[in-house]
Amino acid sequence: MEKARVAILGTGRGMSFARNYHLQKDAEVVAICDIREPRLARAARTFEEEFGVELRTYTNYDEMLDREKPDVVVVANEGTRHPPFVVKALEAGCAVQSEVPMSYSIRGMLDILDAVERTGEPYMLAENCQYFGYMRVWKGYLKEGRLGEVVYAEAEYIHDCRNLHYMDDEGNYYSYEQAKAMGFRGLQRTWRSGIYSIQYITHSLGPLLWLLEDRVEVISCLSTGSRTEPEEGNSDVDVAIMKTERKKVVMKVACGHSVAHPTTLWYTLYGTKGSVETPRGRAELGAYWNEDENLRTWAGMPWATEHLEGPREALTSGHGGADWFLAREFLDIVLYGRPNPIDAYRAVDYTLPGILAVWSAQHDGEAVRIPDLREERDLPEEVMEWDEGRSKREFRDVR
Repeated sequence: MEKARVAILGTGRGMSFARNYHLQKDAEVVAICDIREPRLARAARTFEEEFGVELRTYTNYDEMLDREKPDVVVVANEGTRHPPFVVKALEAGCAVQSEVPMSYSIRGMLDILDAVERTGEPYMLAENCQYFGYMRVWKGYLKEGRLGEVVYAEAEYIHDCRNLHYMDDEGNYYSYEQAKAMGFRGLQRTWRSGIYSIQYITHSLGPLLWLLEDRVEVISCLSTGSRTEPEEGNSDVDVAIMKTERKKVVMKVACGHSVAHPTTLWYTLYGTKGSVETPRGRAELGAYWNEDENLRTWAGMPWATEHLEGPREALTSGHGGADWFLAREFLDIVLYGRPNPIDAYRAVDYTLPGILAVWSAQHDGEAVRIPDLREERDLPEEVMEWDEGRSKREFRDVR
């Protein structure tokens, strides 16, 4: 095929994907789907005003797959509900790029793996943070040996989402206090409400695993519980300690989505010869140190999320310029057979530790072994019963 026909599920985050696929010369965005008709209509209208392209709109996902027969489907609906829509698209013969996380349940992951193996269709997790420009610089440092052997890594993703817990049919978000003041009329509770923050682990863990070319072997997690906004039940901050399988790197990841703290996305690597870290707080420069170079202490480094060699349209593509590269990467996989850096198995590596971290937090920090689902699918019965029970309890059929 000369151009991939792309269909989008979800007209919130999904419209960023729609714009970035439209900017690719070998893709055509043909349709968008959302069960909220007002939001769907507004998204289509905005896209037409911006690009002069009229998208076909659907409120029924199955109908969109059947009528459009797209080559690529982007699943960007509610975070807790990705798996069944991913599976349907794969079974319809479509390549699927899914927003993060892969799944909030182990069962959902197993369903996706089964569908990928049965259909042979490409699947990619859209973890954008590993496409930051400075991540590419660090990857180069590791290949050059400038850090030596990495022995410790850390990441922190704090994103106060308390204003995103309720939504109306036009896609406008509200906090619990705002929703309460409105008597909750015309509002639905969103998927971000009532969950452990550590489940949304891919932005912090994914890039570290990409840099290290490794997977997590064991994890232990503690949670603050829900004290900032107890009415919603979200954990304030969850902190996980883990070790990787091959290189035995010790890592710490902190995630907080309902805490009074400005948004922070921070990474650091400690090596036997040198270390790197991104800016934190109001700092403008990242930091680099190497014991073999003429440095007394940290050297300030102007690392950017943008790729210096990237196209101009990538600069405004979203998430620090990373989102454009998600569309480009997947088209290269689907159309030209390029290697897939975040296929279904790698997506499990990025996502499963966050789910089992919740198990650990609910069992007083008990260490949990992370199975490699490439090799074993029979998880302990008590874990699967727990997974099924909390899925019914916590992952409401939200819209």
